[in-house]
Amino acid sequence: MVRFASFIAALAVTTVPPPGSAPEVPEASVTVPAGQAAAIVRFLGEQAASAATSSAGTPTVVQHYLAQQLGAAAGPPFLFAEGDDRFFFRFDGGINVVGIVPGTDLQDQWVVVGARYDRLGACRPARDAARVCNSAADNAAVAAVLQVARAVAAEPNRRRSLLIALWDTAGDGNLGFDSYMANRLFRLDATAAYVNLDVLGSAMSPALATSTMMVGAETGGKRLVEAATAAVSSTTLDVRSLSLRAGLGPAVPRQYLNAGVPTVTLTDGRSGCYHSVNDTAAGIDSAKLDEQSAIAARLTLELLNADKKPVLNPGAPQATFADAAVIHDMLTAATPDLTVTPELQAYDDALAGSIAAGADRFDAAASDSVLAGVPLVVEAVRSTGCPIGGSTVG
Repeated sequence: MVRFASFIAALAVTTVPPPGSAPEVPEASVTVPAGQAAAIVRFLGEQAASAATSSAGTPTVVQHYLAQQLGAAAGPPFLFAEGDDRFFFRFDGGINVVGIVPGTDLQDQWVVVGARYDRLGACRPARDAARVCNSAADNAAVAAVLQVARAVAAEPNRRRSLLIALWDTAGDGNLGFDSYMANRLFRLDATAAYVNLDVLGSAMSPALATSTMMVGAETGGKRLVEAATAAVSSTTLDVRSLSLRAGLGPAVPRQYLNAGVPTVTLTDGRSGCYHSVNDTAAGIDSAKLDEQSAIAARLTLELLNADKKPVLNPGAPQATFADAAVIHDMLTAATPDLTVTPELQAYDDALAGSIAAGADRFDAAASDSVLAGVPLVVEAVRSTGCPIGGSTVG
């Protein structure tokens, strides 16, 4: 209760007094400083060597660093604490690092943007003192979240409030996320949407280096789909939109979805580098990460400033004709990088058949067929090795 009271006090002292009517919000033209996110990735990677032999989990230096980075743009939720602890959502087994950027006339409604920072998951090959897992692609998502905080803080007329959340122990049963959901800082019905950033600045294969995925926008119905569409309208990346269950391998926390909150994920999926010793800052595409950070910031601002918030769409289909077309197109592009098994070829042929039959004939059986083959695609990508700088490291 003390922590909650502290949060309310923080919101009160940092909020711009709401005007009598909605502020005039110009269309956001978001840019992020070139290379800033990559510098964050490099710093976090430098801490991995000490973390690899730590029995206590993520080193304290990382948590302090993230709190200080977040504090450059967001306010602390816990004013009754001191120093960096004002940004620490403590729970048994870890620390989530959280910050707030208050809104104006819709300040009691919230958009949450988050990523996991406990980058010490299972390492391939098995982790030991000589095998340090930097988890740069996870760290890139953390860096993008921090860039979103800075971009939103620079917009003076944001309407809803923003919660930035960097989750701890996500790789150990989502303990950080679960602990937050059990002790939330505000009501669930005040949450407009959750924007999840997961594995960025990377590529599922060299042929897909300029591609990224927007997964699950349909969970928020027309309003979330329109916000996602607007966010990518000016990007130089090839953004592939996929339904929640048809997404190719992102870690999508279901806590908000299960509680009725629309959730959308921006991700590059799981490449052969993921959680391997080769998942280092050297493999992160800095320019791509900057563009993904800008996309995430534009999406967040769209959600913060919309007249009406998204509403969970429980009737959204499991997989769509558009999913079949996107996955088939990605498979076609990535074929030179993949080992195409007979099963994967049969799946791709089935996708091609569904596309040839047309959207009008795409039924429940076709939807099930799309979903059934997603694990085949994920496994094929994970088996490609680790592409770094256009070459592949086995």
